Parts: sequence; C-alpha cells; structure tokens
Amino acid sequence: MAFLAMGSLPPESDGTDQEQRTPKTTVTLVSDNQCWISIIGPSSLKPQKLKKATLQLSKGEYRIYGRRYGYKMTTLLLKIQDGFEYDPIRIVCKKRGEEIEPDWDAMIPIKGRKNLQ
Repeated sequence: MAFLAMGSLPPESDGTDQEQRTPKTTVTLVSDNQCWISIIGPSSLKPQKLKKATLQLSKGEYRIYGRRYGYKMTTLLLKIQDGFEYDPIRIVCKKRGEEIEPDWDAMIPIKGRKNLQ
C-alpha cells in the first residue's frame, strides 16, 4: 500500500508546486493490523489499520500515533532528513498494565542513517 498526503493544487498552479518538487523519502510502517495508525506532520495520514504501508514523506518532523481500545497509545517522533534512509518502523500498542520498556509513554525518536550513495 502506498499513501500520500491528500491535497489539491490551486487553480492557477501549473502542477509544479513546492510539494511536488521537494524530494521524498521512502518510509515503511509495519503494524499488527489491530492498531489505528495516524501521522501528523508536513504530510498526514488519516487513522487506519494496516499491516504494512510504504509512504513517501517530505523533509520535516512527524508524529506517528498508534491507538487501540484497551491498550496504551504509542507515539513515535520521526524526523525526515534529506539523504537519510530509515529501517521499517514497527508500531504496536501494548496492553494496559503489561510490562513495557521504560519511558514507553514518552515519544520515542526514530533515527535514520546517512545514505552514502
């Protein structure tokens, strides 16, 4: 599945707006198809369940949310930088009261690595 931010071009646009000229970075999200995943940032993704999705994201900071009734919400902070690549990002929600990693309630930063090509 591929998802892009929804939007429309102004009537006077020639089709080459800033969003289309900005290089995109490929990011893969992996989940258990039970959590509702949403993304807030320069590009957005409305809440939906998914097993795997490949996104084309512009440079910027994103917050990725995973929600599921009866479970703890997961929040990830993703900073997209030009020239970096990112491993698949796994998003699952843990049951309330389950033993989880320290600071799970805090936003978890996702780091990329420099693409040397």
